Amino acid sequence: MSSGPYGNTHSGLEVSTQFASTEELIRKLVAKELDLALVFNPPARFAADIVFRLKLRPGLVMATNHPLAGSRNLRLANCLRYGFVLPDSSVRIHEFIESAFREAHIEVLSPLKSNSIAMMKSMLFSSEMMAILSIFDVHTELAQGGLVFLKIEDSKLEKEELVIAVPSNRRPSPATQAAIALLRAALTDIASTHSMTDYVS
Repeated sequence: MSSGPYGNTHSGLEVSTQFASTEELIRKLVAKELDLALVFNPPARFAADIVFRLKLRPGLVMATNHPLAGSRNLRLANCLRYGFVLPDSSVRIHEFIESAFREAHIEVLSPLKSNSIAMMKSMLFSSEMMAILSIFDVHTELAQGGLVFLKIEDSKLEKEELVIAVPSNRRPSPATQAAIALLRAALTDIASTHSMTDYVS
């Protein structure tokens, strides 16, 4: 958990952030232990109100000096010779990746797996392996020029869903409303910059 001023725009506002699994965030949200939650791929139904949703496709992530870094129209089959580092089953994006490989009739042998996105990214800097991640997982590294994020052309790769949710039957406070507005703007800007979304509400 960390806390700090919520930027210069809201200099009197203190924000405490908690990082947890989707299941844990939803549990705390339903118990009204959180004012809002930013959740990837929530279940179809849960006892909270969604105030913003964004659907986006994961992409191929690799180091800027990777042989395929300047490529276009990449499919998963084009990438097998380099290998993948994949999230394990505890990470929500895992099921999207498994489904994409299955639909493309591709078997990935002995992939390296981790439950840490940070660890996955660190491995890309020192190898020719690739990862399949959300644009939000690598936004900082893209801005710094250390990694590249490329569109995957395989049509069967499903979109992920990212939502902002608040507890049901509780009007968000002015501070929570301000936080939601800032999050909406930032998330939409990141996604649209990389043309990774076609549905925002």
